[in-house]
Amino acid sequence: MPTSRLEGHRSLFGLLARAMEVEAARLEEKYNDGEPFPADDIGIPRGRPLT
Repeated sequence: MPTSRLEGHRSLFGLLARAMEVEAARLEEKYNDGEPFPADDIGIPRGRPLT
């Protein structure tokens, strides 16, 4: 977080959200001609269920 004021990240979540946006844009450029991927009703798979 030493660079948070310089880069505008107000929280760790803000930093992670920005990193996800950058990676999503890279993947869209590489695999989908720069277009957004279609919405997915299934969502992101979760880990092992707690028992």
